[in-house]
Amino acid sequence: MLSLFAAMLIITFLHRHRWIVLRRIATIGSLLYFGRCLTMFVTQVPKADANYYCSPKLQNDSHLMWSITMRALSIASGVGLTINGKHKLCGDYIYSGHTIVLVITYLFIREYSPKNWRPLHLISAVFSFTGVFLLLVSRGHYTIDVLVAYWITTRVFWQYHTIAAMPSLRHNRSGHNHLSKIFWYPLFSFMEANVLRPVPQRYGFPFTITSCKKWFTRHSKLLNLRTQR
Repeated sequence: MLSLFAAMLIITFLHRHRWIVLRRIATIGSLLYFGRCLTMFVTQVPKADANYYCSPKLQNDSHLMWSITMRALSIASGVGLTINGKHKLCGDYIYSGHTIVLVITYLFIREYSPKNWRPLHLISAVFSFTGVFLLLVSRGHYTIDVLVAYWITTRVFWQYHTIAAMPSLRHNRSGHNHLSKIFWYPLFSFMEANVLRPVPQRYGFPFTITSCKKWFTRHSKLLNLRTQR
C-alpha cells in the first residue's frame, strides 16, 4: 500500500499540472473518507478476527477529548496498519479504507502516468489486487467491506474525471444531465473552476536548475538589501 502511494506521489510531482492532480487526489480522497465516516457511524459489525485487539471503550473519562485525540494521532502515526500495534479501533469495517487507498492509488497512477508505461500499470494493478487479497486472507476486513469500497471508489473517480474531461457535462445543468445531481457536484464545480479542458499528459521536474538559480539570485538580492538597511 505504501509503495503504491509513494509511486502515485512521484508521478504527481513529475506531472506538469501537479497542483491540479494533487487537488483531485485531495478532493476525491476526502469524499471517499467522508462516506466512510457516515457508514462507520451507522453500521457496526463484529470483529472479522477474534484475535484482533480492541482498546477498551472510553467511559467516564474527565479528559475524553484529549484521549480521543491521542488515539487518533496514534492511529494516524501507524498509517492505519495493524502490524505496528497502533490500530486500536474495532468495528470500522464498512467500508474498507485500505481498499480505498489501494484502488485509488492504482487509478491515479493509471490516469496520470504516460499511457505507454504499461509495465507500471500492470505492476500497480498486481500490487493493488495482491493487497486487497492479503487484506481478506488476514481477516482485516469482510468481503462486503472490500466490494463496497471498490464500487464506491471507482464510481467517484470515474464520475469525477468524466465530468472534468467533458465541458458539455460540466456546464450542463439541464434535467437530462443526471451527473449534475450528484451531491458533491457543487464541490466539483468549485475545485475545477479554473480547469477548462482535459489535463494534458506533460511531465517535468518541479524545480529546474534555471528556476533554482533565479530563486537564489532573487533571495540573495533581498538579503543584501536588508543587510544594507
